[in-house]
Amino acid sequence: PTSLRDIAAMIALYRPGPMEHIETFINAKHGRAEVKYIHPSLREILEETYGIIVYQDQVLLIAQAMAGYSLGEADIVRKAMGKKIASVMREERERFVNGALAQGFREEVASQVFDLIEPFAGYAFNKAHSVSYAVIAYWTAYFKANHTVEYLTALLDSYAGNNDRIAVVVNECARLKIKVLPPDINHSNAQFSIDRDDKGAKAIRFGFATIKNVGAGAASALVRSRDTHGEFASLQEFCRAADLRGINRRALESIIKVGVLDKLGPRGDLLASIPRILAVAQKEVQLRQSGQTTMFDLLGQNIETPLGGLELVSTDAVTPREKLAWERELLGVPLSDNPISAIAFSKNTNAISFRNELDDQVNQRISVVGEISLVTPRTRKDGKPFVIATLELLGGNVEIMAWPDVYQKDPSKWLEGNFLWIVGKVRERMGSLSVHADEARIFELPDESVVANQIGHNSGFDPGIPKEVVIEQESPSDSLEHTSALPFPERNGKASTNPDQNNSSKVGESTGEEFLQRTLILNLVDTGDPQAAFLLKDTMQLLLDYPGRDRIHLDIVTEGKRKRLEMPFTTGFCPELEDRLASLIGRGRTIVR
Repeated sequence: PTSLRDIAAMIALYRPGPMEHIETFINAKHGRAEVKYIHPSLREILEETYGIIVYQDQVLLIAQAMAGYSLGEADIVRKAMGKKIASVMREERERFVNGALAQGFREEVASQVFDLIEPFAGYAFNKAHSVSYAVIAYWTAYFKANHTVEYLTALLDSYAGNNDRIAVVVNECARLKIKVLPPDINHSNAQFSIDRDDKGAKAIRFGFATIKNVGAGAASALVRSRDTHGEFASLQEFCRAADLRGINRRALESIIKVGVLDKLGPRGDLLASIPRILAVAQKEVQLRQSGQTTMFDLLGQNIETPLGGLELVSTDAVTPREKLAWERELLGVPLSDNPISAIAFSKNTNAISFRNELDDQVNQRISVVGEISLVTPRTRKDGKPFVIATLELLGGNVEIMAWPDVYQKDPSKWLEGNFLWIVGKVRERMGSLSVHADEARIFELPDESVVANQIGHNSGFDPGIPKEVVIEQESPSDSLEHTSALPFPERNGKASTNPDQNNSSKVGESTGEEFLQRTLILNLVDTGDPQAAFLLKDTMQLLLDYPGRDRIHLDIVTEGKRKRLEMPFTTGFCPELEDRLASLIGRGRTIVR
């Protein structure tokens, strides 16, 4: 779209009637197709939409221009068309044609126009509505592009109480490398708010009222308490100064489970100590209401004076899996170190980790990685067992069908809590997607320190930055020592092939076929030309257009030194890609080994 008018047309086009003309509209807008009009007299009415009827208003104006209807009469016809009453339609057709004949149009043209406007009339959007929606669409696009954190914070607030929508926005924040911080007793407001991460960059903080079982009143009371007292340095301070009158046991449990009090004690110990915490807090309220003085008042708040009866119960540490489950239940999205996030943003694999990426992959063979959260055993009529499993992804889950030939290879893989890499075809049935597995493997998670450093919302990790190596040798074909990429196939599940298999790394198997991994080296020279950045971007996009498992190294000569960039994604080298690279950067600049 290049104007508000284009956005309005986009909104109106995606409805029964105009939809079949979308491609024609696009080609006409870009000058790839000639604009044609039903009749020259309708040019003024249809010129802004390239000869295509898009709006209800155009139906009315055509009836007025061709058949002599008043706009009121034309609207009555439009409503009749929408109800599709055959007898009424026959009468209106006759009236329309007769009116057109009286206006000097041929009967053939009049019938053709009536046949054209009939399907539009009942479904087409009116222009006023389309333009109104277009203005809002433009506003929101502008805010997202220019005030991203503020816009997404407001969007999260608008979805309060709708965990599914909140999860979608949080995943969008992760994609945009905007950190979403968990609720914190010393930093959260009642609703979502803008905060700063540990590096000083803008981030979004979950609020107290966004936690399930915590009401708006209790959330506001916590914020007021902190604003009056200042940050809480200890659990004792929290019990003494926080207004917990609106917080019952269930609400306190939810607060602890999502990490609000993590700075005041371990989650497990805090959960086990809830009766003690509530008892001490209630005692403090009674003391204040009775006018009695506590040791804190006598000695001042700067002196640490522990309150009796608040020693925490010592328990086993809460597991990362428990934290994720609690956060998913109470916030709508897990915020602690999430292995799936590390997988999704590491860029070491082309496997899908976002749920919404599956929507446009129907009938395609893909790779997907996630956590098994539910396994339902089944048996076919012939007695052979299979399973239906739920695979958790970022932003949702998908059903996995593992038929006997896949399931019986190793039933032990199909256990809740396992992280699996699945290769299979995406199927759709009655609006629901599933993946029919052709192959399944246990995905070996990176160790916890790697996960913590790679998750987009918990660190400054930028998976899009390649590793740079300065090469002292002068020959572009000199070999270096490399770390192999993780053993994943590309999205289409096909193995990369190479006639020279002796120089390829065997890194996996799929349905009996070996995956071969090569390294594609592109030799480039930094000339200092500002246009080189655009050329490099086009080159990277071209490599992404060919999914595969081949590693990519850029050897760039700059200021007399040659540097190697090991790209954080892979490609699928083939003759077609080789030809397209040659036309873009010139022949003789690619080496494959």
